[in-house]
Amino acid sequence: MKNLFTNYWSIIVIITLYLIGYFIAYPHILRAFIYFYSLGDTLVDIFEKLFVFVILLIFMGVLFKNNYLKIIGYVLMLLITINFTLSLYIRLIFKKDFDTGLALSFIGTNKDEAFGLLKDLTIYPFIIIGIIFFLLLLKALKKISTINFRRKDSIIFCICFFVIIIYHFVGYKTVYYQKNLEKFREDKRTYFSNLYPVYYLNEFIVSEIFVHDLKEIKKIKVDFSKKEYIENDLETLVLVIGESARKENMSLYGYKRNTTPNEVRERENMLIYENAVSPGPLTLISIPMILSNAMPDDYSFSSPKYADNVLTLANYLDFDTYWITTQKFPGQEVSLISIFENYAKNIKRIDGVYDELILPAFYESLKNKNKKLIILHINGSHMTYCDKYPPTEAYFKESPNNIDCYDNSIRYTDKVLGKIFDKLKDSKAAVVYVSDHGTSFYNNKMSFSNTKDQTKIPMYIWYSNVLNHQKNKFQTGKISELTQSTIIYEIISNLLGIHNHDLSNKKYTDNLRFVNSDLTVSNYDDLKDKL
Repeated sequence: MKNLFTNYWSIIVIITLYLIGYFIAYPHILRAFIYFYSLGDTLVDIFEKLFVFVILLIFMGVLFKNNYLKIIGYVLMLLITINFTLSLYIRLIFKKDFDTGLALSFIGTNKDEAFGLLKDLTIYPFIIIGIIFFLLLLKALKKISTINFRRKDSIIFCICFFVIIIYHFVGYKTVYYQKNLEKFREDKRTYFSNLYPVYYLNEFIVSEIFVHDLKEIKKIKVDFSKKEYIENDLETLVLVIGESARKENMSLYGYKRNTTPNEVRERENMLIYENAVSPGPLTLISIPMILSNAMPDDYSFSSPKYADNVLTLANYLDFDTYWITTQKFPGQEVSLISIFENYAKNIKRIDGVYDELILPAFYESLKNKNKKLIILHINGSHMTYCDKYPPTEAYFKESPNNIDCYDNSIRYTDKVLGKIFDKLKDSKAAVVYVSDHGTSFYNNKMSFSNTKDQTKIPMYIWYSNVLNHQKNKFQTGKISELTQSTIIYEIISNLLGIHNHDLSNKKYTDNLRFVNSDLTVSNYDDLKDKL
């Protein structure tokens, strides 16, 4: 054993360091190992990563036997070194995972910002660590290159390497969709979703793909000139996009618990859709169809119809546009949501979980005297529910399961909406509220499913006291017909002053289609009612 370490110490050290870097990059794997949950999967994952890295080292060692192929070896060395150094730097300095958002920041860094980064003394220890790692890796590869492989063995190792590559490029695609439904990306991006051992490279590749797609969509010029615009009295239009709100848990819709006192108070100022349903079960599926002219059969990750959306229309009509959000998730800057976010003239991402934190930025936007469309994308009732409201807002404390937490999150959203109503009640303003999707109820717990239960959402239009007196222009009351939230595009267009939009179009009520979590499209009527 002593001779083994003496002869191959550089190889052992470099493998150990790289595994440390991997655990630093993905600490949840280490936690799973330490606390013995998902232990089997964790051990398989660790063994797989160790196996792949060892094979890569041997493959690179073979490359170093040839003076020409050695160039490829150096390129791989550089990528692995940068990857390892980023693992340490991002985790220890930023205290977060490296994701596509950070990759976008690196890509978007200009020359002055790059030189400014070099003035930050905290970066130099990591540069030194990177140089040491590179030299150790070089020593390990030179040691491997001295091993006298038989030709047969070299072929076996190369075959193993390419088998692993094929697994990660193709096999991972299925696992990705099945286990990470809310983190899906466009098909062509999933091929880069697990480029271990250079596991950060995929974030840069996906970022570049996204930037390209975004530019292509933004190149699309929508002709709004044929739309009939008649200026109305509305000065401030607010679209609040809720999260995972279930109408059956809102007293506004008859729920036994008093979860929405502020919305109930304002009921006379509302047009309430009693049977609204979402076009999909997940945020990244529903919101693109809520905000744009795209319908379920148009859904894709780069649909040209996304260019025809409420923000581009408002911009065309010379409204000032705002996107203010408390929602944060991995890869936020490269999600479908950000395509729409980037159409806003003003973008504000709030640092914090609680939705009340959105109010100061919202109040600031109201100081703008121009006509404006303000989109507020809130955390609402996203899992985990207990984390979405301050402890002081825990109104319900009766049930042992997560229903109390869920109802408290609904009530907390109602509090935020109440403050928005109070601020706008004496203005020429309207608020459209819609949840991106609902939540399933199963075995006395909130859950997820591709069922009608998951699609039932709250949706209404609230008018200020000033506008509510104009009964001939702004309708209040109730609409009982089954209506898909894709109609929001028409509702917003109508409120902005576009008068050739038909809110009674049957495509929002009849023969509805639905995008499932696996991205297949089915008839809404064919969905199961519940789990």
